Amino acid sequence: MIFFHRKEKLPKSVMSGWLPSVDGHQIYYHTYGNPAGAPVLCFHGGPGGSSKAKHAARFNLKKYYVILFDQRGCGKSKYTDLLYKNTPADAVVDGMRLLEHLGIGGPVIVNGGSYGSLVALLFAQKYPKIVSKIWVASIFLGRRHDVQDWQERDAMRFYPDFITKLQKMAGKKSISEYFASLLFSGQPSQERRALQYYGSLECIVGALEPSFSLPDDADYTDELRSLKIMANMTVNNFFMQDNQIIKNASKIKHIPTVIVHNRLDMCCPFEQAWQLHNALPVSELIVVPSHGHGSDKMNEVLKQLYG
Repeated sequence: MIFFHRKEKLPKSVMSGWLPSVDGHQIYYHTYGNPAGAPVLCFHGGPGGSSKAKHAARFNLKKYYVILFDQRGCGKSKYTDLLYKNTPADAVVDGMRLLEHLGIGGPVIVNGGSYGSLVALLFAQKYPKIVSKIWVASIFLGRRHDVQDWQERDAMRFYPDFITKLQKMAGKKSISEYFASLLFSGQPSQERRALQYYGSLECIVGALEPSFSLPDDADYTDELRSLKIMANMTVNNFFMQDNQIIKNASKIKHIPTVIVHNRLDMCCPFEQAWQLHNALPVSELIVVPSHGHGSDKMNEVLKQLYG
């Protein structure tokens, strides 16, 4: 007997287009659901990822007006210089520009997962008066020890064979600095080397059968663009002050916040969600009994939250 898996039915957008160009970046956006419903401004992960219709499908589209956009250099957004003015703070500004473009002055629910949680929290801290709720998952706070120290020191306890190989390749440089130099060398062979090894690192951490591998695509343009954005953010400490989100938690302490995190997320360890929860007195922490950076169980929890 042959079983056919039913494809997920994706919602149709209400509106889509591009914001006027700023800093050489033209931002693509798309909206879903009920324009008269509660607006939800969503920030996608990465850095270097993109927004997708399936992200809106988690929400009750009769109740919410879901607003998605591709951050600078990502997805369908257009750019003159990929890395120019491409920081989390710029994504926050673009989020506000998008709300203004759509004629939405608040209140707004802000939403994001992984790196998107970082941008959503920064948005709420910059514009707390218009944010009614914060819904974030797979928390990432963007501190040095959340990325570079985790990859080079703590991950050694689980993947010493893989981390040691990367460290030997990097020599006296940190792993991030070395592979960033390859990515920005202008040499296709060096860029592919960085994609194979450094680009695999996030997937290796937490995997039971890890490997250094290139994407299945013959053309690595999109993957390299994404990795360059991530590497530039990493070596520049995400263009933030040390522990910036936790230090500024008082700005959003009054906003009802729901934090969802898998118990065994080795890409973004649970410690980050715990620290955020303890910094926000009115937050609710939902610990999903699952592993990985995302999971079916987490999707079920999010659908209930967004229902």
